[in-house]
Amino acid sequence: MKHRYFLYAVLFVSLSSCSNKKAVVETSFIDNVLNNYKIKFDSLYDAAETESNFWRDRTIGKSADIVNAVKYANTLISLFQLTGDVTLIKQSDSILFEVSKNYNYKESSVFSALSHHYILQHRFNEADSLFKIADKLGLKNYSRLTTAFDVQFELGLYRLAEKSITQLNQLNDFGYQFRISKLMHYKGNLDSSIASMKVAAQLTSNNETLLQNTLSNLADLYLHNNDATNAYKNYKACLTNSAADLHSLMGIGWLALVHDKNDSLASVIFQFATKKTQLPDPLFKLVAVAQQTRDSLLELKFAKIFEQEATRTLYGKMYSKYLIQLYTQVLQQPKQAVAIARYELTNRATPQTYSWLVFALANNNQIDEAKKIYNEFVEGKPLEGLELYWMGKYMLAINKKYNAKQYFKEAAKNKYDLLPRIVMDIEQQLQ
Repeated sequence: MKHRYFLYAVLFVSLSSCSNKKAVVETSFIDNVLNNYKIKFDSLYDAAETESNFWRDRTIGKSADIVNAVKYANTLISLFQLTGDVTLIKQSDSILFEVSKNYNYKESSVFSALSHHYILQHRFNEADSLFKIADKLGLKNYSRLTTAFDVQFELGLYRLAEKSITQLNQLNDFGYQFRISKLMHYKGNLDSSIASMKVAAQLTSNNETLLQNTLSNLADLYLHNNDATNAYKNYKACLTNSAADLHSLMGIGWLALVHDKNDSLASVIFQFATKKTQLPDPLFKLVAVAQQTRDSLLELKFAKIFEQEATRTLYGKMYSKYLIQLYTQVLQQPKQAVAIARYELTNRATPQTYSWLVFALANNNQIDEAKKIYNEFVEGKPLEGLELYWMGKYMLAINKKYNAKQYFKEAAKNKYDLLPRIVMDIEQQLQ
């Protein structure tokens, strides 16, 4: 683990005293956001739908017109980002495949766009295949290097990803700084990651949508860095600009739950979010609220509803990490967790996904295989908070209590990445 260790006494105080910290979330601000959400959303949706209809109409009877077809496909992605309706991505993909066919599969930009669509759907190996087709057909250097980074990073090919983005080396470019931020985050250098994301925000060229997304990502980074104040500041800025920014609203909901211990406000926010997106993410957050209030019946209820939604064919394996958590800790289906973790390795084999399988196997009493995988693919690799916790549980399973405690200490530094049940378990393990 590439982390420094803090004294246990300091750690325990920081965990147990968080409820005494001053609340950061302003209830009056959230009330205002919820009251104005529909007005802003309707405005954004109407504008996006109008644009989509415009480009759709220009494709009618013009099946070989690549410009209009690509524009239309892009508007469907914008509508997906507003509604969470994954069928819009599928529809966009179909349009791009059709236009590619009409151009005898010779348009590299279409395959590059499809590669990014597949990343959105967590179909990483397929995204790689599409990128390789685009690259073979010929991409401009910027598109080639940025798309290469995106695919390689998701596949866990971190050295190749770093090489790709280093070759680009455009310090005054938004895409470069945004990707450098991702790379620094992976390396565990959150200060550099935050700095690069700040630069990216300055390079959005007055593009409000791009700025919104960047500030929201910046808030996420502050959250990973346990800086609740700056996380809230940036989420609030996003919502002040657009009350319909559901990602930022849910980020504030998480702050209300984890930092402020205001489970009632968090529940209001996540219940509201379930009605505003077709994605199942808010349901997972409601599992967390139930854990915080120690309501096991409600926890099981939302876990089952989330499982029902997240396992729909429509989503493929977009929610593997979430489902492994629930199958091992709430739904008590360890074999399902192992099956999902095994499949995920066919999608992307990274230290993180290998650690998922190690934990799932250990949870299913398949210790020998878990040991082999841990030793070969996980030991000594950078991991996020959840994976650190899982490796702590694995170490307990093989009776290495000292190693387990080190993992738990490291995981505790990323409390905003963890469900309340896990935080409670870490506190107990470190007593």
